Amino acid sequence: MRGHAHAASFVLAQVVRRPRQLGRVHCRVYPKGILPARPPLSARFARHTTPFQKACSLRMITTWSVSSETVRVPGTGLYIDWIPLFQDNYSYVLRHADSGDSVVVAVDPADAPTFLGELQRRFDVLAPTHVLTTHKHWDHAGGNAELARRIPSLTVYGSAAEDIPARTHPVRDGDVFEIGQSALQVRVLSTPCHTRGHVCYYVRDRHAAADAPGVAFTGDTLFVGGCGRFFEGTGEQMLQAMRKLAALPLDTLVFCGHEYTVKNLEFAATVDTDNQAVQRKLAEARTRRAASQPTVPSTIGGEQQWNVFMRASDAVEMDRLREMKNRS
Repeated sequence: MRGHAHAASFVLAQVVRRPRQLGRVHCRVYPKGILPARPPLSARFARHTTPFQKACSLRMITTWSVSSETVRVPGTGLYIDWIPLFQDNYSYVLRHADSGDSVVVAVDPADAPTFLGELQRRFDVLAPTHVLTTHKHWDHAGGNAELARRIPSLTVYGSAAEDIPARTHPVRDGDVFEIGQSALQVRVLSTPCHTRGHVCYYVRDRHAAADAPGVAFTGDTLFVGGCGRFFEGTGEQMLQAMRKLAALPLDTLVFCGHEYTVKNLEFAATVDTDNQAVQRKLAEARTRRAASQPTVPSTIGGEQQWNVFMRASDAVEMDRLREMKNRS
């Protein structure tokens, strides 16, 4: 494993968190058999394993809570909020101070009714203008079609390498684009493994200083303290994905697709037993989750300290860690 990164997670102390008076946010609970329009499980998950199907079907009818906060990225006009969906999914709202309500970017808004309801209730905004989709799984891309039906002008970005519902703009590794006339600049990072076309999005404020932090929306590739399962890829692919993300600036804020942090770090503590950064981060995560607070954002520098998958030295170690985590 690589050595510790030295300029890392203290950046989080500078992030401005603004708790909202509305308190906890609860996802919509759908009665059994009464769900948003989605194809049958057999069609949605034909290429996946039975445990994956079971896990995803449970997420349709369960709920979780997390405190509602606004993160302003230090030295920029970027604001990020999260909207919890299903059992443990994060979707995100990305805005810029200069754009007002004219540009509202949704990241993986998989449940359109819940997402739109929270958008209006919390921000007095009727609809997003753009969608960034990290990958094809329904718990990330499942709201695209309904959003596009309700919002004909919606722009939907998604990987050119897989089927993304309602996609208007296919993206590939290294693509750089600006959203609307705003200050948002987005770079696409191809990270195939969890799915063959998975992408991450690195977003910066074009108007900010060159050394101002950016943000990375990592979907199911990089989690706080962990990584996604290798459903359509290999350990070598995940190793390359981790290295690509590790090459981002250390103060990059990481917003992932699920709240798995406590379990990820509990696993890390069993394989990286002398790593004090793992122990500290695990204690922090347990405290935050006990108070229904999120564990996002993390930082790239922090992940290099406590994420055993990002610290893996080669594909053999990556495969070994993944197999151990799958059994844990």
